[in-house]
Amino acid sequence: MLLQTKVVFLSILMTGCASQQVQQQMLELQTAHETQAEQQQLLLVSQQESLEQLLEQQNQLQEVLEVNQSQLQKLLRASNKPKVKKTVKLQAKPPATEEPDLTAEVPAPQKFTLGRVELVWIDKLQRYLKARIDTGAKSSSIHATDIQYFERDGKQWVRFNMFTHKRIVKEAAPAKDGAKVSAQTAIFEAPVVRTVKIKQASAEELDKRPVVKMRIRIGDYEDDVEFTLNKRSNMLYPVLIGRRFLQDVAIVDVGQVFIHKRKQD
Repeated sequence: MLLQTKVVFLSILMTGCASQQVQQQMLELQTAHETQAEQQQLLLVSQQESLEQLLEQQNQLQEVLEVNQSQLQKLLRASNKPKVKKTVKLQAKPPATEEPDLTAEVPAPQKFTLGRVELVWIDKLQRYLKARIDTGAKSSSIHATDIQYFERDGKQWVRFNMFTHKRIVKEAAPAKDGAKVSAQTAIFEAPVVRTVKIKQASAEELDKRPVVKMRIRIGDYEDDVEFTLNKRSNMLYPVLIGRRFLQDVAIVDVGQVFIHKRKQD
């Protein structure tokens, strides 16, 4: 009887040791799995950052290539253009009693020229930002995040943050009054002029975006412009100027950049 008791006790003891070994192995496997998952996540983040840097470098190289191609085409046209002698045809002076021609055409207002990239003074920011001038875009847009709708005096307003784009942050230091950007001064508010719905390629639903008015200046020209608030963190420039602003106001020379310099106050 005593021998049977010892055998049962040893069996229980061995079973407990085996169970502890299994638990230890499972714990080691779980730790190894978590470590592998963390390493994969770090690798994914590193690959994403590298991809963003490559995309920005590609955009910069594309811009340089466009400028070089445009300048080369101008040189080729100038070298192939035949020289033509100008002749001036003198017209007889009309009689003094002749009535003036009331049907003469009135000359169109003079348009100013913009380069493919320009410095734009944003009055709400009190800073200059680099803007891409794009005749292919219908409306203008500006970078904004943390967009929140609210109501004021019975009208719809929007609250947003523009200091989340790397180029805006870079330009934030030389403020006009020398003040630094804080969490409070980075938030802006504006009444909503209208809202637009945009179809995204990566989503089935329409994206609703607010449109606000901002006072801007390019060179000596100043006007109120409607901007769509849009996250442009992955874009090279935080501001895009579209056809609605350019119409009847300016023409674009894609072979030039920064035609209009900063205005000295």
